[in-house]
Amino acid sequence: MALKDFREYISRLEEIGELQRIDEEVDPHLEVGAIIRRSYDLGAPAPFFQRLVKRWVRCGGSQFPAEFSNVNDECMAIENTCGFIELSGVGKLDVSGVDARSFLHRLLSHDIQSLAAGTGREAALLTPQAHLVALMTILALPESFHLDLGFAPVDSLADALKRYVIADDVVIKNSTTRWATFAVEGPHARAVLVSLLALRSEELPLPLAHTEKVMDGYTLRVTRHSIAG
Repeated sequence: MALKDFREYISRLEEIGELQRIDEEVDPHLEVGAIIRRSYDLGAPAPFFQRLVKRWVRCGGSQFPAEFSNVNDECMAIENTCGFIELSGVGKLDVSGVDARSFLHRLLSHDIQSLAAGTGREAALLTPQAHLVALMTILALPESFHLDLGFAPVDSLADALKRYVIADDVVIKNSTTRWATFAVEGPHARAVLVSLLALRSEELPLPLAHTEKVMDGYTLRVTRHSIAG
């Protein structure tokens, strides 16, 4: 009997009892091999895994998903269409207070004094001897600044900044767990955001420009920035 496609082939295997769908989450590195071996030993139908759990790696004191299913498929999606990259473990600080702008301008390598709300800038924190401490992305909000620290250890950097707060009206808070962070990458990324968030084509004209959007009752901050190049 001729079959039209792979989907029909899978359905046919299920009908004749040669294949069984596994709906529970399964770790592709710790569980898949054991389940396949066990199925073979028992003469059970071949397992067809529906939900492969993501694999985690630790970097800079935080955990990041190394992969969700297939690395090649994930890379091809980002290169050819659109992919979502989970970055919630990236270190984040919020700096507020009357003196927040002058405080950051005094400590960081680039001009923060003239940074307007809705724009951003990449900058570095240096030692007095000009040794690099950390690279970061600064987003200017109406009444505060959001610092994306990448893979740097957020608690150590927060302590380093706080040492320079003497008579300044400045509050530094670790906001890593307050915000979930996702990168939307690929040639179709803007079209996806336009569809999901009603993002106008003229919004975010420059790198690190950002704006607030609301989706399903949640406030999102959308920033024009690529980590994939």
